[in-house]
Amino acid sequence: MLASETISGYLARARVLTSEMKAVGILLDMTLLMIIVLRGLPISPILPSVPEAIKASWVVDSGAAVHITPEVSTLHNYRATPFRMAVQLGDRKIHWATGYGDVHMQWGGAKFVVRDVWYVPGFKYRLLSVKKLTEKGGEVVFNKIGAYLSMPTAPKVLLGARGGVWFLDVDEHRSARGIAALTVKALRDNAQALLWHQRYGHLSYEGLAHLVEKGLVKGIPVKEDAFRECGSSVCGECVMSKQTRLPFPGSESKTSRKLELVHMDLFGPVSIPSREGHKYVATFVDDYSRVSAVVLLSSKDEVPKIVKLGLTILENRAEAKVKFVRTDRGSEYVNKELKEWYGQKGITDQTTAGYAPEQNGVAERLNRTLLDKARALLMEANLPLSFWGDAFIMASHLRNRSPVHKRDRTPWELFTGQVPDVSGFRVFGCRAYVHVPKQKRTKLGLTKFDSVARPGIYIGPAVNAKAYRILLDDGTVQISRDVTFDEFVRVKPEKPVVWEEDSPKVPAPEDEAAEERAEPAVVHEVPAPPAGQVAEEQADDPAAAHGDGAGSCGVRRSERVRKQPERFIAGSAALPVPPDNIEEAKSRPDWPMWKKACDEEIASLYGNNTWTLVQVSRATRVIGVKWVFSYKFDASGNIERYKARLFAKGYSQVAGIDFDEVFAPIKSRLMSKFEIRDLGEVRVSVPAIQDP
Repeated sequence: MLASETISGYLARARVLTSEMKAVGILLDMTLLMIIVLRGLPISPILPSVPEAIKASWVVDSGAAVHITPEVSTLHNYRATPFRMAVQLGDRKIHWATGYGDVHMQWGGAKFVVRDVWYVPGFKYRLLSVKKLTEKGGEVVFNKIGAYLSMPTAPKVLLGARGGVWFLDVDEHRSARGIAALTVKALRDNAQALLWHQRYGHLSYEGLAHLVEKGLVKGIPVKEDAFRECGSSVCGECVMSKQTRLPFPGSESKTSRKLELVHMDLFGPVSIPSREGHKYVATFVDDYSRVSAVVLLSSKDEVPKIVKLGLTILENRAEAKVKFVRTDRGSEYVNKELKEWYGQKGITDQTTAGYAPEQNGVAERLNRTLLDKARALLMEANLPLSFWGDAFIMASHLRNRSPVHKRDRTPWELFTGQVPDVSGFRVFGCRAYVHVPKQKRTKLGLTKFDSVARPGIYIGPAVNAKAYRILLDDGTVQISRDVTFDEFVRVKPEKPVVWEEDSPKVPAPEDEAAEERAEPAVVHEVPAPPAGQVAEEQADDPAAAHGDGAGSCGVRRSERVRKQPERFIAGSAALPVPPDNIEEAKSRPDWPMWKKACDEEIASLYGNNTWTLVQVSRATRVIGVKWVFSYKFDASGNIERYKARLFAKGYSQVAGIDFDEVFAPIKSRLMSKFEIRDLGEVRVSVPAIQDP
């Protein structure tokens, strides 16, 4: 084991080396492999200590034909039988013996060996056969005074009476095989406990034991004792990420129902933007249930909108009304817009005293808990710091399914009334392989001999879906339920990570699969054009009544170079290429098919009342539109349909004028960003479409 290597990292490396040796035909005996691995470990509390002797009570049974034990670890010279031997009890029940051996006993300072003891798994008692003892020269006496047992090589011993039967209390010595088997079992239990410690974002071992002991969650196949045994070991990631100062005194105030009091706070700014360009985290925590929700923000200006949207979703999900909110005195929470909204909703705003964040201790504690957990997740996964947003969301997801102080149930159960099922938890940042559906392989022109899975990194559960979010090695994020995980392997992204688009695309009605992969886009701020210069072209389609006006502020444009993955170029070289704009479509021989597709799109927009034609004044800045063309192919690769979609040119919006407006028939951008993962999707009435 390397000097700077953790135990989990060492075990993962040993596993990888074993797999590589197996791949080249080198096979190791499991006992030898276990010895090699154990020798490499340092002396640590994680290694279990198995006692060499145990206390045992044997029933001295005059009706038993053979000796029976349910404990295989105390059998010396154990021999497995080629067949199972049936053992019938007095109640006619049948038990099966799978082998036999010798038991080394000790009483009164003398040692004695009982030979040919049958091992019956699952049997409740140890039985000493009087018939077998007397055949070996022993003497068993029962009379009205009591009972005793004597053997040729051991002193006479009195038997004890309990429950109407005679017992012999002895010390049993475990065999070397039994000690090794128990050590391996304990190591397996400790390894599983360590794995769940990592899956739960480095939740304390006592917290994990509490989850299992109280039945707060389902799906953890580890006993609470295994967690507590590992609790004496030191986790480097936990110490490095969670060490703190002494706490402040807590508040004694209590709430009696959900959403009676909601604590809110803003975490940030973070010096390194997240993978999607965020610098802040808005946190919500219900005082009664302690359920938390987090929202990633790019600036403080978004806080009022997020507060209104977040509290509305919480109310709809809990079917209760928010009575009080508690924040610090930051201007993002104390302002005219929120004050008026609180008055309309009947919400009382409570603020802390100046420069006293400890008075909002619940929110501050939540921030620290999420930060500690997110830091541990990033350190364990060895991911770049730009993944802190994904780690923060994952930390909130895990915390809602963890025990909290002075609560007998998890926040998730207190808020929803449902016991959380955590059997789907996986280690954040581990290697994942996403299955490529047959429909996509056909669409991408892949053959039956191409790979059916794509490698990536697990970055958390999907929002409002029973699926996983996987960062593929090409830098894009895919949502899928068909994923295979290798939780002992950590990898760094092979290519620079690109950001996901802020606004979701509108899929064509025919695409029922709804494109599980979110197409990435990198957005940068560029300097403003010179005064009077036209910021964008007129709409490509003559149907656009007005062109884009000149802008005096910064215009956002996508600088991402769209490049098809090289492994797909060969398979798609023969596919037809759709036109880039309306003028190119008109110049092609298949223009009648594209014109039909355009007419169908316009008819659909009018039929769905997507827009309303209005008179535009000179002061109005109009957003242009653009036609996007594509094909739909059948299973044989033939063109099945020509498709045309009309989109607004959102990239021509100007900061300070209409930068935050949404011009697309989709759900609100704020709604899509509000990643309240545990509370499900709640529809909120917000304006989704603006006049084009």
